[in-house]
Amino acid sequence: MRPGSTTEAREAIAGESVLTLVPTSVVVAVDGTGMGIILPLLPFYSQRLGATPFLLGALISVYAVCQLVAGPVVGMLSDRYGRRRVLLVSQIGTFIGFVLLALAGNLTLVFVARIIDGLMAAIAAIGAALAGQLLDTPRARQDRSS
Repeated sequence: MRPGSTTEAREAIAGESVLTLVPTSVVVAVDGTGMGIILPLLPFYSQRLGATPFLLGALISVYAVCQLVAGPVVGMLSDRYGRRRVLLVSQIGTFIGFVLLALAGNLTLVFVARIIDGLMAAIAAIGAALAGQLLDTPRARQDRSS
């Protein structure tokens, strides 16, 4: 293979794509860790604020409902404005939800924090789409077709 060949250029692009996935993977891991910390502690936190078992169930469910509603919208936004931008906005929104949850002094603020976090919870889906987009090289397409 001669220097400056097309194959060499493709390999360089693929290497850059893999390096681009590192921050995306970190963002997805941080989001998953945040959920793994919040979900087990949410019952104790909400009961301290006076939540009944029904309200606790609603707190957990409101996140999933917001995630269900926002998923297709966030997907369309990531197609239109770019996955990285939407990933960044989603991460900032999740951070705001986490901070609001930490500062919440009543159940209303806990609900607002869970709603914000649920609406911004498309981080894993956007990260997977970004990985698919970056790793979709001509060679990968050829390997999938054979």
